[in-house]
Amino acid sequence: PNQGHGMQIMGAWCFILGSACYVLGDVIQIMKTVALLFLRLQQEEAVATIERAVAAWLKRRHRELRQAEQAGRDEDQPQLRPTVSHLSRQGSGRLRFRNQSGCLAQGSDDETWMVIQG
Repeated sequence: PNQGHGMQIMGAWCFILGSACYVLGDVIQIMKTVALLFLRLQQEEAVATIERAVAAWLKRRHRELRQAEQAGRDEDQPQLRPTVSHLSRQGSGRLRFRNQSGCLAQGSDDETWMVIQG
C-alpha cells in the first residue's frame, strides 16, 4: 500500500514538472516569433532606406547629366539617363535595380551596394 501512494505523489510531481516544461516551451516559441517579426520589420525599414538612397542617387546623377548636356561638356560621353527601369525586392531584404543604361546593382540589409553588371 505504501508504494502505491508514493507512486501517486511521484506521478503528480512529474505531471507538474512536465506541464511547466510545456509552458516554458510555449514562452520560448512566442519569444522567437516576436523576435523574427521584429527582425522582419527592421529589414523592411532597411530596404526602404536603400530605396530612398537609390532614388536620391538617381535624381542627383540625372541632374548632373542634364547640367552637363546643357553646358555641352558631354560630347564624347554617351547619353545616359539614370532612371530605374527595373526595381525588385528579393528575399531577406535584398534590392536589385537596373537602369536604362543596363547597369544592374544589388543592395543588402547593411546598406552596402554592389554593381553586378555595368
